[in-house]
Amino acid sequence: MYFKPVTPIYFLNSELKQKLLDALLKDISFKDYPLQQHYIDIREFSTESCLDITPQFITHFQTIVQAVQQHRQLTVTNHSESGKIYSNEIVYPYKIEYSPQFNLFCLSCYPISAKRPVKIILSNLSSVSIGTVIPNYDEFIIDFEKQLSNIKLTHPIQLEILNQREAYDRCTYLFSSYDTYCYEQNNKLTMTIYYYHFQEEEIFRNILFLGHYVKVISPQTVVEKIIQIIRSAYENYPK
Repeated sequence: MYFKPVTPIYFLNSELKQKLLDALLKDISFKDYPLQQHYIDIREFSTESCLDITPQFITHFQTIVQAVQQHRQLTVTNHSESGKIYSNEIVYPYKIEYSPQFNLFCLSCYPISAKRPVKIILSNLSSVSIGTVIPNYDEFIIDFEKQLSNIKLTHPIQLEILNQREAYDRCTYLFSSYDTYCYEQNNKLTMTIYYYHFQEEEIFRNILFLGHYVKVISPQTVVEKIIQIIRSAYENYPK
């Protein structure tokens, strides 16, 4: 079921945005970094956005930020994408992440019942309440990040992007939420993407979205998967 989003409630008003811009332009060294006003892109959520910024969403967001800052646990009710409801789950919050492509905020956290790192889409939360201080917080952070590193795939994806039709900008935008390393040579951008297994499907969609301007260099298993996806789409395309 789809509900038309309400008028967005922005996190920053126009006056505060301008103050941040003025401070940024003032502090930047124009000699070393020739920053121009038009380089700065301040976007507001479109009324057509699938992200519904309601007063409840703002309250949940602020509560989560408070919990992260104060190292406190949360009790949340989450309606998953599969339709399952997780009621009154106790989670240890790690951080809030944002996906620019899908215009989604996610809570990276550690649910006590699951005993593993998960991501929860903020708009799927129907209730959020702050709880007690997380015991042995420093140990929790070390263990959480260790678990994240253990589920990160050991072989990153390496892409080669042609410098045509703003392919550089589109590629860096699509993969801005990932751990990446880039270098340019011979008018081509090589990007190495480090990611987790559960992010694989999303990465494949992004690669296909870029079309013939991007080429998967390695690993070979990903090359073969991309070829198979394209071949399957071609074979099933109505002729």
